[in-house]
Amino acid sequence: KSLKECNQEWNNAGTTATLVIITPNHVGCFWVGDSCAYMYQVGDLIKLTSPIHTLAEEMIKNGESKDILEKQPFLNSILTRCVGHESHNPDSVIVDITNPFLLIVGSDGVFGFLDESEIKQIIHSTLSPDFNIQKIADEIVKRSLEQGSDDNVTVIVSLVLPSQQAKKTFKRITKVRDWSI
Repeated sequence: KSLKECNQEWNNAGTTATLVIITPNHVGCFWVGDSCAYMYQVGDLIKLTSPIHTLAEEMIKNGESKDILEKQPFLNSILTRCVGHESHNPDSVIVDITNPFLLIVGSDGVFGFLDESEIKQIIHSTLSPDFNIQKIADEIVKRSLEQGSDDNVTVIVSLVLPSQQAKKTFKRITKVRDWSI
C-alpha cells in the first residue's frame, strides 16, 4: 500500500517535482507544481519554471489582479497540477548555454517567501573572486526562514560551465526508460 492509501486524509494530496538535465551546451527543465528553478547568468535571473501550477497563477493568467494574492495569500498554496493526484505531463523548457551560470532549484518553501529581486541581491552579495556556492545556498535558506517560511525549505545551487571540449566526447543516450508521473 502507498502512503496515500494508508491515510484517508491524504487522498487528494500530491507533491511537486522539478527535474533539471544538463548537457554540455543545454539545460532542460521539467516541472509539475510550484517548485522553481532559475538560471543566474551575467547579472540576469531567468526563471525556468514558468508558469508554476498554482490557483493564484491560474487566476492571474485569466485576468485577475495580482492584488488578490495580498488579500488571499493561501491561493499560492493550492496546486492545480501536481504529482500523485492526477496524471499530468510536466511542462518543459530547453535553454542553450554558452556562458557559465548558477542553477538554483528549490521548493516553494524557499521561493514562496523570496522574490526574484531578493534572490539576485543574495547572489550579488556573495559573489566574489573566491565565492562559495554553499554560502549562496545557506543565505537563501536563512532569508526564506527569516521571511516566515514554515514549509519545506530546500535549495540546490550549482555552478554550470558550458564546454566546447565536452561536445566532442558527449555520448548520446540511445535507450531511455519509460516513466510517467
